[in-house]
Amino acid sequence: MKVDIEDIDELNRKRKEFNDIPIEDIEFYEKGVKIDIPKEVIDEWRFIGLINTDFVQDRYWEYKRKPSEERCIKMLEFVKNL
Repeated sequence: MKVDIEDIDELNRKRKEFNDIPIEDIEFYEKGVKIDIPKEVIDEWRFIGLINTDFVQDRYWEYKRKPSEERCIKMLEFVKNL
């Protein structure tokens, strides 16, 4: 596989740009549909210490919609994989 360094540099630039935005100022969309993420979920995320791209990659808002016990198990799995 041929990899152009410029492509990786561009991806990293875009990730940095996205991560530099305060997460509470971002409106998330998926397939053109706005995702309704409760303010409490965003507030909690801000204090976890991870970056915005992790929020999306791990689909953190989905954990908050599951029953409490299942959410705890998923979060423990998530933390173990860091």
